[in-house]
Amino acid sequence: MNPWFPRSALTLLTAITGAAEAACAGRYEMPITHLGYAAYRDAQGNLAGYMIDEMRELARRSGCVIEAADYPVERIRVMSTKGQVSVKGFTSLDGPVAPPMYWVPTLQQDVRLLVRRDRAPADPSFDAAMRAPGLVIGVVRGLYYGDAFDALFDALPEARKDISATMDDLLRKLAAGRIDASPLLPVEYVKWLRDQHLEHQFISLPFSRDGTLTTGWKFFSPPIAPGDLKLLIRAAESMRDDGTDLKLIMHYLGPDEARTTVRIAPPR
Repeated sequence: MNPWFPRSALTLLTAITGAAEAACAGRYEMPITHLGYAAYRDAQGNLAGYMIDEMRELARRSGCVIEAADYPVERIRVMSTKGQVSVKGFTSLDGPVAPPMYWVPTLQQDVRLLVRRDRAPADPSFDAAMRAPGLVIGVVRGLYYGDAFDALFDALPEARKDISATMDDLLRKLAAGRIDASPLLPVEYVKWLRDQHLEHQFISLPFSRDGTLTTGWKFFSPPIAPGDLKLLIRAAESMRDDGTDLKLIMHYLGPDEARTTVRIAPPR
């Protein structure tokens, strides 16, 4: 060591160099769509909700700049296939995990079939609702509901199926009685029921078969730089492992709803 170079200065230089190497260099957009408490615009017109809180905490822990922008679900799906998406939050796995996509599961959430009470079958069960003649079930184009439900929906007669472009469109149809039921996560429908004072007009039915969706983060590298990818994955895993994701969603759903429908996902 150079005797004229103080050990304390060398230590400081090493720390600064290490911090520079670890700093997140990128600025990334996270596309979102309006999905109840997951993402919505508040009274001031600002994006708010569980996804936005998650995004801010991910940015804080990783040091990356992440900005939300809202798009229709189908547009996000197309953007993903064209390599135009860096970060996707509150998303489910609908295919194999392989580069350039990297997957961090965070929560397991139970899907419910939300049914208008005045159209529910006498035996209010998921199976009875799926069999009920004339009961129209709506979904949002581009949303993944799990393989089990997708197969059941595809097998329905065309007259019993309705596909909306956005969640807002679907909920308007439900309120107006143009459709009778829809598979939804509580974080997607509870806000709407509360805001519209419709809690007593709908019932939610647990799926009779696999109705659990694992949601989490998808990171795409490229366009995310390799060093930034490590920071983002580490931050996302820490949020899951210390219970932050569960606490954030509980803030919106309330403890009772969250305890019965949401769990921390196991690591891959």
